[in-house]
Amino acid sequence: MERVETQANPSRCISKHYLIKRPISLHQAHDFRHPTIVKPAMDFSGVKYVLKKEVLKKVPYSSYRNGVSLHDRGESTRWARDYFDGYEYLLWDSLTPYIQGKIGNIHALLEESISTKKSTDPDELQTQLETRLEFAFNQKKVYEQFGGLYRDRYFYPGEIEVYCRMHSFVVEILSLKEIGHDLKTVYAAFDRVKNRIPLYNFRVSSYEYFSEKLLYLEEIGLEKGIVHGNRNMEKINKLLNDYVKKQVIKFYCQNKPCLKYSEITEKVNNEISKRGFITISLSLVKLFLRDPEIQNLYKPFRLGKDWVTKYYDPFQARLHPQNVHDKWEMDGTVLPYYFILDSKITRVWYIIIVDVNSRKIISWAVGLNESRYLILECYRIAITSCKVLPVELVRDNAGGYDTKEVLELETKLEDLKCFIRPARPKNSKDKGTVEKVHDILNCDHFSKDFEHFIGDPWNAERELYRKSSVEIREMRKVKNAYPASEAPRIMESIVSSYNNRVF
Repeated sequence: MERVETQANPSRCISKHYLIKRPISLHQAHDFRHPTIVKPAMDFSGVKYVLKKEVLKKVPYSSYRNGVSLHDRGESTRWARDYFDGYEYLLWDSLTPYIQGKIGNIHALLEESISTKKSTDPDELQTQLETRLEFAFNQKKVYEQFGGLYRDRYFYPGEIEVYCRMHSFVVEILSLKEIGHDLKTVYAAFDRVKNRIPLYNFRVSSYEYFSEKLLYLEEIGLEKGIVHGNRNMEKINKLLNDYVKKQVIKFYCQNKPCLKYSEITEKVNNEISKRGFITISLSLVKLFLRDPEIQNLYKPFRLGKDWVTKYYDPFQARLHPQNVHDKWEMDGTVLPYYFILDSKITRVWYIIIVDVNSRKIISWAVGLNESRYLILECYRIAITSCKVLPVELVRDNAGGYDTKEVLELETKLEDLKCFIRPARPKNSKDKGTVEKVHDILNCDHFSKDFEHFIGDPWNAERELYRKSSVEIREMRKVKNAYPASEAPRIMESIVSSYNNRVF
């Protein structure tokens, strides 16, 4: 384990020298002095792991091997793993919902894991607690979840990481206390690890001070108590108030001409001095503008449409949501068969909603046209079946979406923090996942699972989609058309077949 021996001094500026240079895996942190009681699941501040052995009880070894192999090659975010006390554990959220369902209830496994602590001998228990504390501090998957509490308040990435590590560390201490560990036992483990990791603003040398410090942090809030008073960015926050930030952004976004940072500083100071604000320095402007969120939001306005098309959009197209239900995509098209309704040959439409992370079809609906009723039905099925709203939903631009009923529903969903937007016109990449799913359905399912596939007349670039006029005339005959009432059955079979093949 690579360590930094010097602890951070709260009165000094935090720098990257106070950070561990690389994460320490669990098997490196444990010294194996005592035999270990293997726990079927582990929970670190909400980041859950399940023992490999528990997974292989319900999942074929080939699925595990293929998944881990893809992850190790960097080709998938699924099947992430770490080691605890020399045993391999899989990150629960990196497993697909299908795999999670086969394994069973993660909460039951966690309860079983908690119950095993009473049978652990004192030395072994202390070793386990030490390992848990070190893991909570060092493992990025665990501590980065607290980044949202600090990114909006502080600018230096090194500082933010230190605060996140300490937040995770303290949360783990409180969690151990909450699940029934004696606080003196937790302190003994803390006392062993405090010199092995660079703790910040948590220098306690007695159990009494340790317990008082925890009470203090719980009372005022961890995100306030962890940050040393001298390190709060009061001076910068006073200088960079909302009005000053808006002025910096205004001149940063000016693209005719595009101003240098020194010119931005000069123009901002001219504006804010008229209102009696203290002028700001060039270094402060650079500090504010180099924040990644500011860059992502405003750089396209600064450099213009051509830059966005050439450098921004291609990169955005490769971004992939990290979690299930982060992003949904919704689109509709016609089923590639002829149907008969009231003795007339017709076409039937379908709409699907796809979860971008898992690439599963989570909702579908069929109807005679892409109407508001079909759209609302697809929305209803997705929400009631998943019992959750996505962070973002990208949908088609069809006329049915502009109706009063659909717009009212989307407004209510946006009030619940679900960001809904239409796809950019003539930009298939903007909802590329659902477009790709349409393509897979045509290639691997519609064309093979049922007879009388007629292709897609709107996409004639690929040979699969092209049918001769003779073939189409033959399939338009009543004997080759499906009853319209069969459309839901066909769609259900196709969606089931597709979802079962999604990795």
